[in-house]
Amino acid sequence: MSRPPTVIQFAYNGYEVREGSKQIAKCKFCVKQNILCEKVGTTSNFTRHLKQSHPDQYQLYKDSKNMTTDESQPTITEYISGSRTSARQVVPGSRLATQMNQSIVYDLIVCESLPVRIVETPGFKKFLQIVAPGHKPLCRGSVKKQLHVKAQEVKSSITKKLECSTSVSATVDIWSDRKMRSFLGVTTHVLNPDKMSLDSYTLACDRFRGRHTGENIAAAFEKILVEFRIKDKLDYVITDNAANMKKASSVHFDFAQGDNDCGSEDSLDNATMWETPEDHEQIIGEISETEKQGRLACFAHTLQLCIKDGLERGTPIRPALSKLSALSNLLHSSTIFKEAFELKFGERKSIATSNKTRWNSMLFEVQSICALDHTQLSELCESVGHPEMIFSAREWSQLKELINILDPFAIATDLTQGEYATTLSVVSYQHCSHSTTMQIGTSSLSITCVH
Repeated sequence: MSRPPTVIQFAYNGYEVREGSKQIAKCKFCVKQNILCEKVGTTSNFTRHLKQSHPDQYQLYKDSKNMTTDESQPTITEYISGSRTSARQVVPGSRLATQMNQSIVYDLIVCESLPVRIVETPGFKKFLQIVAPGHKPLCRGSVKKQLHVKAQEVKSSITKKLECSTSVSATVDIWSDRKMRSFLGVTTHVLNPDKMSLDSYTLACDRFRGRHTGENIAAAFEKILVEFRIKDKLDYVITDNAANMKKASSVHFDFAQGDNDCGSEDSLDNATMWETPEDHEQIIGEISETEKQGRLACFAHTLQLCIKDGLERGTPIRPALSKLSALSNLLHSSTIFKEAFELKFGERKSIATSNKTRWNSMLFEVQSICALDHTQLSELCESVGHPEMIFSAREWSQLKELINILDPFAIATDLTQGEYATTLSVVSYQHCSHSTTMQIGTSSLSITCVH
């Protein structure tokens, strides 16, 4: 018996040819499985029934018609040799071709941060011909146009969502890449009243040109706020502790730098201040309004500055940290030492490099060195001609104790980096000067913290 037509293969069962010219089949989507009959060589009745009675299945059938497959299954020899493939042919202009182009742009280039030029590379074109023969990807210019259109759509969507919020807070930061190009990043944080969740939106990561003065930063920041129509809704700005960021915040909010105090000493003499309020909600509302709008220092950044200052004042541990820094730099700059190190400890072992701008990097560096065997490390330094980098027993003990000191700071930093939680609630503010003396080996390290 000959192969049934495509529409009958898709939507019908029990296909038969009777009297040599009449084809009969039962609809597999109908509850009663209606029987349709038509002359051999035509399928209009079968197609019409599918379109009128089962529109959703009809759409799937149309999509499947845009893809052609081989009439026969490849043999085992053909399958193993790859001379024939069962991949579906993609018809240019079809719905599937459009979906594939959108997926290439949004799922690969955007989500995976791949370069736009990938659509024109020979390797990518060859890959498409294997998985989707006949598909022609967009050119680089078309991809850029789609990216621009999608960016405008996302921007409009974020603007509409921010319009529904009565209060907006922002995080502002500025940095330079390896090519010394500066960028200003702005992220907003709002409360979603419907889901009662915290939502964050990245508004900009714009190239910042010129001097990094407070006035220039404030001007660029306000331009972004006006562009998204949230200038009058902004309550708090979270920045690092750099002087130019503090200045930019004071320029934007138009108040003197450091004028964040809840009240002056004269206000404490006001007798009405100590009376029991009759309307608690009104008082809370007034306090909330007066406390709005201001700069908040990033707690995690402030915490890292405390660690930096404490390590700089820790005189007893400086020799050990100096050796650690020199050893780490040597491992990442000398091929001879790198080969000897891997021969001694294996290719999976290494020593992390600390970075002033990378939080908790000093802890990671100390942990990586203490994970090695002290005796073997000393033998390695001696064999490669660097006996000055050998840690004494006292210095090795100091590094291990330093891990116990820095580990709570790392936990606190992780707790205050949540994106979808109110991390300020885990911070306890105390206005005091606290001096702590920690014993490191046979020497003591005194650290003074001012909150």
